[in-house]
Amino acid sequence: MQCWQLDFKDVSSARADLSDPFPKQQHQVQTYDAVDMGTSILLDAQVRPDLTAETALGCVVQSLQQYGRPASITVDRDTRWVGSPQGSDFPSALHRFCACLGIELKVCDPHHPQQNCFVERYHRTYQEECLDYDKPKTLEQAKEATAAFAQHYNHERPNQALSCGNQPPRVAYATLPTLPALPEMVDPDSWLQSLDGMHLERKVDRHGMIRVDLKSYYVSAALAGQRVSVRLDAATLSLQMYREAQLVRTAPIKGIVGRMLSFDQFIEHMAHQARAQQRLRSLQERRRRTAASASP
Repeated sequence: MQCWQLDFKDVSSARADLSDPFPKQQHQVQTYDAVDMGTSILLDAQVRPDLTAETALGCVVQSLQQYGRPASITVDRDTRWVGSPQGSDFPSALHRFCACLGIELKVCDPHHPQQNCFVERYHRTYQEECLDYDKPKTLEQAKEATAAFAQHYNHERPNQALSCGNQPPRVAYATLPTLPALPEMVDPDSWLQSLDGMHLERKVDRHGMIRVDLKSYYVSAALAGQRVSVRLDAATLSLQMYREAQLVRTAPIKGIVGRMLSFDQFIEHMAHQARAQQRLRSLQERRRRTAASASP
């Protein structure tokens, strides 16, 4: 129960809205799945028509509320997990969320699905023994079929993983360890500790400004056109700006909270971060598509 793997799976036969005459071709209905590496237990399987960066984070929260905090979580490079918008210097909402809770987030290398092999193996079984057999057509049918299969997979179906010994996962592991509970209070800025000492190079614009993580900071009008080095100081929640090893200016990092939050407040804050991340990525992608179609 220490190392979980998360992934999404298309329920390609199902449509979220049968009345829509022009449905999307992909991602109408998807599942969020969480599998434990040590036991092959399917921890969670949520069927949704709206898996975005925000709602996927909500799925992770529900898994943690049910089981507690694992030591690590592994995800692939899906932009809903790790896709900070272009120009961002800080990590995605999920990265920050896990860092604040003391959970190591591991991201698979490009084109290496074997690094997420437990959940990938479950998806193969889920496709062959559930989706290909039941062929759910609606969201509700997909939910019913998935819930029934999750029960069968965990409690009835022999699992060939070495850890299970050809027994169903919840038979092989009838008793599970108790994981650390979610905290009542969270420091929403503690993710900055992992970036302490980070250096960035920036060119000062004609107004004496630079941009860090899509936010503007004033340095000095006298340095317009010159390059400065920016160091992140997590202890003081500030950016230190240097020109040729000389400290020019120190500025507080924008967008930080600056106080402890209750867990519910923390979740609301991180949901807002994930939503903003998703919207900005979508806007940037639309602009790229528009620019590409306009070019000769």
